[in-house]
Amino acid sequence: MISFSGCGIRVATTPSLPQAHAVSNPEYHMAALQQPLGDVIRRVQGEYIEMPGLRLTTAQAQRLWGLDQTACDTLLGALVDAKFLLRTRDGAFVRSDQVRAARR
Repeated sequence: MISFSGCGIRVATTPSLPQAHAVSNPEYHMAALQQPLGDVIRRVQGEYIEMPGLRLTTAQAQRLWGLDQTACDTLLGALVDAKFLLRTRDGAFVRSDQVRAARR
């Protein structure tokens, strides 16, 4: 479970495994971890740093990180507020420094 302190949101998350493993292992979907918000934010930032050009919609981010919609919206919103991510016109989330670099 992830607790977003101050807003009463608790979310079940699943460990990050390769997609093929997740499909073949039903226990992957049943596993729930207790992760502090800071750990989840660092994990998401790490994904964006490791994969330049990563562009995800909210639904894709939910599936990738095993979050429900409320938690995912809160997490992505916090990263937008921190100027780490930008939301594009079509609703995708991209690293803000890569968008600025592309505009130059």
